[in-house]
Amino acid sequence: MTDSDETIQALLNRAVSLQRGYSYAEAEVVARRATAQNPDHANAHCILGVALSHLNRIEDAVIAFERAVALKPDYTNALCNLGSALHRLKKYSEAERAYRGALAVDEKYALAQTGLAATLQESRKRGVTLAKINISMGSGRKPQVTTVSTQGSIAERRRQEAQDVIDAFQDAADRPPNDGLAASQLYFEKRHACDWAGLREIEMRTDALTATAVDRGTAPGEHAFIHIARVEDTAKNLVVARLHADEIVQKVARRGSRPYSHVLPQARKERVRLGYLSADFRDHAIGHLIAGMFDKHDRSRFEVFAYSHGEDDESDFRRRVVASADQFIDIQELSDEAAAARIKSDEIDILIDLSGQIRGNRLEILALKPAPLQVAYIGFPGSNGAAFIDYMFTDKTVTPEAHLDNYSEATAYLPHCYLITDDAQPISDAPISRKSQNLPDDAIVFCSFNQGFKITPDVFDAWCEIMADTKDSVLWLLEKNPLAQFNLRKEAQTRGIDGDRLIFANRIPKPDHMARTRLADLALDTGIYTSHVTTCDMLWAGLPVITRLGRHFASRVSASALKAASLPELITESWPAFVALGKQLADDRSLLASYRNRLADGRKSAPLFDTARSVRAMEHGFEEMWRRYLDGEAPARIDIPDR
Repeated sequence: MTDSDETIQALLNRAVSLQRGYSYAEAEVVARRATAQNPDHANAHCILGVALSHLNRIEDAVIAFERAVALKPDYTNALCNLGSALHRLKKYSEAERAYRGALAVDEKYALAQTGLAATLQESRKRGVTLAKINISMGSGRKPQVTTVSTQGSIAERRRQEAQDVIDAFQDAADRPPNDGLAASQLYFEKRHACDWAGLREIEMRTDALTATAVDRGTAPGEHAFIHIARVEDTAKNLVVARLHADEIVQKVARRGSRPYSHVLPQARKERVRLGYLSADFRDHAIGHLIAGMFDKHDRSRFEVFAYSHGEDDESDFRRRVVASADQFIDIQELSDEAAAARIKSDEIDILIDLSGQIRGNRLEILALKPAPLQVAYIGFPGSNGAAFIDYMFTDKTVTPEAHLDNYSEATAYLPHCYLITDDAQPISDAPISRKSQNLPDDAIVFCSFNQGFKITPDVFDAWCEIMADTKDSVLWLLEKNPLAQFNLRKEAQTRGIDGDRLIFANRIPKPDHMARTRLADLALDTGIYTSHVTTCDMLWAGLPVITRLGRHFASRVSASALKAASLPELITESWPAFVALGKQLADDRSLLASYRNRLADGRKSAPLFDTARSVRAMEHGFEEMWRRYLDGEAPARIDIPDR
């Protein structure tokens, strides 16, 4: 049958049918025949764009969607798809316009509303100043925000932006159909803003939507990271992570891509070639941890490649990695397939992913299996549930042996804390005073420099109980989300604590932040998602941290760090015990000082602060992984000795 024999509609029907069967490459061919036969057919260009999107050719998809919209300006499906493609290209302002265009035509279009909310979320996280928005909510849903008198219009605008994102997700969550994406994002945004009104009801709704997806055997709308941040259950966490990992495999397969196969080398190599994959070779929590790792690798046994798929922020953290890796390759602009091909051509033996199922990951690269062995490390605090990840570096505090059935990876147990730290991390010696940080000279200063989502009502209850018993005390927090600042002061008032006793620290360079940390007396940890890098930072600065040991990986990290810093006495088993310890240390200054002295003495001997020791342990793990692979053994648990 020739093109002229087949009508446009028949071609489009066939293209859609092919897409439903996940045959996107064939669907592209058929859709192109339709656009060639009738270049002015808007639906043909939209269907072509959908095929290109699934093939991960996003720039080409944008062109197709833009053509569809040009031909039919009120084409809501094309506008929504255009918004999605532009979002993937991180063109958030343009994506916002596309989503708004779709909502202007159909204000009940749930998918466009969810996309708009996600775009506003990303814009706010990148510090983009948004004009006050109207999100098709109606006048009754317009957010009300009180002016922040201390910082004027800038703080008011930033707080409004945070509220706008919450309201956008609320509107999306209220529109059927709902797969849990909007509800879970609404939940998480409210957690970031410490807006706990109605939070339990939203969580129950998210639970139900996630359970429905799990029962169907499909990936829920709720991301695996959000699930770990709200559900303290490793078995349930694994189920959600595995479904998302399976979806990644299916997504790659639908593009027509297949994982690489690997042939055992005929001779053992003199050096094992390691490849580290990350978006965070920059001024980021992960970048702070690993900055001193690369130059500690034994180059007589290992070659070290770094593959960056994140932005170059020109920071010292970035420069250190670039300088200390044997090869640093920027793959940010490469497709998953092209990036995997590069890693395969570099003959990487062990690929170490430093992200896992966190925002900005490139797990599609790992799904293509460009290296014979693939290892998860640092990023995602739990099992990724991915068949394409062979091993996971962990420790016996965050992953007790009793939890092993809830990990898909073979565990490589490090002898101390799984987190590596940088024992060359600088602390500024510039003079700094409490007065310069708006802290009272004669008060007990409790601190917790964490993101708002980690501060849950049970955590804040415990903090306020300690403060209520310690009359001359203040709580020093991180100023990151002005809406959280407003809400926390309000929540303090409801617990009998003057909101002015909460003091917020602005963002300053890391060495200066580390120096000011020493002005505090005691760091109070969070709960279901404990401080991770923050706890390591506090301990490196010489500040004691108290924690509550939780029931899953994310809630046990501070405990692991404290053990490796030789301060297990600061780990408690419950919130009442946490509160009692906080009160005791606030009351007994000599005991508190003894812990500070132990931290100072331990900086040269405690395992947490010995970067080379941590790298040696990892290298032992790598060599054992590689030996087993060469001997034809399947990945299995490794207990790494201390060296």
